[in-house]
Amino acid sequence: DALTNLGSSGARFKDLYLSGGVYLGGTGSANKLDDYEEGTWTPTWLGTGSNPTVSYDTQEGRYVKIGSFVYVKVRLDITSSSGGSGTLLLGGLPFTATNDSGALGVASLGYKTGFVTQGPDFGRCVNNYIEMYYDNGTAEAAMGPANLGSGTQCIFAAVYNTTQ
Repeated sequence: DALTNLGSSGARFKDLYLSGGVYLGGTGSANKLDDYEEGTWTPTWLGTGSNPTVSYDTQEGRYVKIGSFVYVKVRLDITSSSGGSGTLLLGGLPFTATNDSGALGVASLGYKTGFVTQGPDFGRCVNNYIEMYYDNGTAEAAMGPANLGSGTQCIFAAVYNTTQ
């Protein structure tokens, strides 16, 4: 038990195909990796009341899913936006976020420019979207779609849990 190596630094195997999973660092169910996926998705600006009309210059989303853990990267550049109401949402997440408040996902913004009054400081992953918030000096406040302006650019990453 645990005495035989499969390959070495000078004699590596090319590909490994498994019908189940692989146990890493132990044999318990918590050590089994049986789900890994990478892909693209299309992020879209939305509103909880009504959706804004948005023209996109760049609309890119990438994701990595390992088990129930999802990491997404987003880049959105818009040329124009009008209308919309309620809280500003980023929709189209590739997997539904867990609604457990103890496992709430968080988005961290790396770059933002062109918002009308205030750009988002962070987001919360809920269901199939990210709710966008900013710090108003005394507390967190929800952003509205009216904050999207011509030339708005946003680059950020988010991590969340899914049950899918």
